[in-house]
Amino acid sequence: MLTPSFDRLEEAIDQITSALLARDLEGLPTLNAASDGHLAVLFTQISRMNNAGIRLDEVEQDRYNDLLGKMEVNLELVREHMSETAQLKDVVAAAKSWDDVAHLCSVVPAMLEVA
Repeated sequence: MLTPSFDRLEEAIDQITSALLARDLEGLPTLNAASDGHLAVLFTQISRMNNAGIRLDEVEQDRYNDLLGKMEVNLELVREHMSETAQLKDVVAAAKSWDDVAHLCSVVPAMLEVA
């Protein structure tokens, strides 16, 4: 019963993961909105099931836990990006001359390389 909702949410989460890993953040707001919508539908369905006295079976619970794990991975990726951004901000703020800025422009691409 929940399989289609799980599938749609997992697809959206996987797309977000791919975008974060590729540092392609341009479409992230759209992907996040899709993920939020799929998550809302899933929560509504689970709530209705709970109200009817129907609990998630073992397969559904495992699937739910797997998706939570994927979302935690994405959260960690976002934290890493935020940390790297803060480091770059500090480097830029420490620049005292145009020569420092020029040097920064030459090293930033290496700092932002995708592993």
